[in-house]
Amino acid sequence: MDYGQSFTFVWKDADWVKKMAISSVVVLVGIITAGLAMIPLIGWTVAITRHVIRGEEPALAEWSDFGALIIDGLKVIVVAIVWSIPLMLIVGCFSGVAAIAANQDQGGTFTSILSILNACVSLPYGIIVGLLLPASIGEIADHGQLAKALNPANAFKLVRTNPGGYIIAWLLAGIASGILSTVGVLICIIGVFPAIAYGAAITGHLYGQAYKVAQSAA
Repeated sequence: MDYGQSFTFVWKDADWVKKMAISSVVVLVGIITAGLAMIPLIGWTVAITRHVIRGEEPALAEWSDFGALIIDGLKVIVVAIVWSIPLMLIVGCFSGVAAIAANQDQGGTFTSILSILNACVSLPYGIIVGLLLPASIGEIADHGQLAKALNPANAFKLVRTNPGGYIIAWLLAGIASGILSTVGVLICIIGVFPAIAYGAAITGHLYGQAYKVAQSAA
């Protein structure tokens, strides 16, 4: 995998200014609408992943079909929500028991134990979902089938085939997005919008590369 290319491919597109400007506006509207308008940005990330998987140039996706971007974005959100349901149930159970225990004489000690157990379950589960979701995004980009993307076995197969690539892609995407957002705020508040958009582009390219390597090695 060429990780450096994920950070430079944007500038190789002759229309990158227009595409990134639209992306920045989408981010702005998304923040104003409490994240609702971020759905097409997620779909745009999927579109970039699709371009990378298929070797299409330019890899930086167009904003010409908002409907398709929204559908792809919703698919990713559905997968993330469905896979998070078991974790939400576990956290809910722990929280409920902890609330009851807090009313008892020694509730403080028991509550602390429950909190530790909760963390021991929640953290690994969150990491697993975090690693599997990029593979699922690749499935959505390549096949467009929500049912196939929802099946964690398909995502696990991809991650198992290219574990190093997916781990590095996941970490780089998270680190890059976090750093870019922070820098965008520090330089100028308005800079956070293109920073988030750029982070989404990097993420899409990294996930596309990881998926492509996994598929070729399968």
